[in-house]
Amino acid sequence: MSLQLLKYFQVETQLNLVKQMKDTKERKKIEKEIEQEYTNQKNVKKEDVKNLEIKLSSILDLIENTKKDISGQGMSLNLSKKIIKETDFDLFFSYINCISINKETQIKANEILTSLVSILDYNNKTNNSIFFEYSSIKITSLFMKLNNHYLNLKNNSNISVLIEILSSIQLEIEQLEIFNYSNILSTNIFESGEGNLSSLLNQIPVLKCYLMNWYMLLFVSFNNQEEDNLRGNFDDVRTTNLICLEKYLELISNPEYFKHIKSFDYLVNYATIMYIISKKEKFRAKINELSRDYSEELESSRFIQNLYGEFDLDLLLKQREGLIKQIKEDCFLSSFTDTFEVSSSLMIIQVYISLYSSISIKPLLSLKLEENQSVKDYVVYSIKNKYSEVEVEEKDDEISYNIIHDAETNDHLVKTKMIKTLSKSLWAHLESS
Repeated sequence: MSLQLLKYFQVETQLNLVKQMKDTKERKKIEKEIEQEYTNQKNVKKEDVKNLEIKLSSILDLIENTKKDISGQGMSLNLSKKIIKETDFDLFFSYINCISINKETQIKANEILTSLVSILDYNNKTNNSIFFEYSSIKITSLFMKLNNHYLNLKNNSNISVLIEILSSIQLEIEQLEIFNYSNILSTNIFESGEGNLSSLLNQIPVLKCYLMNWYMLLFVSFNNQEEDNLRGNFDDVRTTNLICLEKYLELISNPEYFKHIKSFDYLVNYATIMYIISKKEKFRAKINELSRDYSEELESSRFIQNLYGEFDLDLLLKQREGLIKQIKEDCFLSSFTDTFEVSSSLMIIQVYISLYSSISIKPLLSLKLEENQSVKDYVVYSIKNKYSEVEVEEKDDEISYNIIHDAETNDHLVKTKMIKTLSKSLWAHLESS
């Protein structure tokens, strides 16, 4: 599952991630391939880099001048446009890769990318008609800059920079879509021969999935950083962590992104697990929708469908154990194992007490709570917190509370049974016809 994600990141990032995977033959094979690619990139000769710089001298000189005169007053707009149009950007980005792989020249790479984005923005502000010509170059530049900053992730300030770059990429993609919608009926744009607009617009779903992957990686990376080095204020660290998680879930809940995530089962799986970790009710409807579509393929989707559907407790606990095993073995999610164990436990208990008036503690003993809190104590606390005036009775492993569940809860149980019965009847009818 997580192997599908690796292709979205540059080689050094891939190598860092794969080293976190469970030690298997498959992992060793992948790691060897990535290490070879990393070595090839790192061992580029200085003469080769110099040759690239000679071939790219026009654009590099333009960028150097921009550093001194960011407003563009000292350069001709037509000249900068001419140089950009004549530049082989495949070659340019190969050059950026070469100097990014070494720590000594990585700062230089970031400065070049930042200046290039400034040039593109300046041109766009002056002439909107050429917007689409530069979008692909700008988005690629931002992603490369993002990767360089990610590889130097050290503190909360780096996280802020990464979020800012991701927001810029998201805005750029959305502007592309607006441009697409406003010109969808115009054929002369596609026939003008300027740029490769049609190809770029076709890449919008891929760019969105790329962005979703990066948001998830950002959240995961910050959590790993939190575990490795808890310097600074813990509350600040936790707050930033939650911000990253919310940004990821908000992004995938956006209808324009949500329609694309359905095409990628591993993204659905990650989104579902992130939702369970967050316990945020506002994302429940979207995750439920995803889970319905993937209830046959994904354990996480089956867990959600069971939790908010039939609520078969024995099956639910088995599904939870399966997910915990899966998370432990996943290089992206392994650091969330403890968090998932607690959050999934809380969700099961909360739904359980909302559906029934009697709780059996024994089946719940495998659940994990924070700070070694006992399951029984937490169940009693949750009941009293949810139903403040209810009288709770404890007898051995049974906890009962005399309440009349609201119409919504009763309706949920009735509907679940009706749907199950109707499904069986419909299937029997179809088989006999």
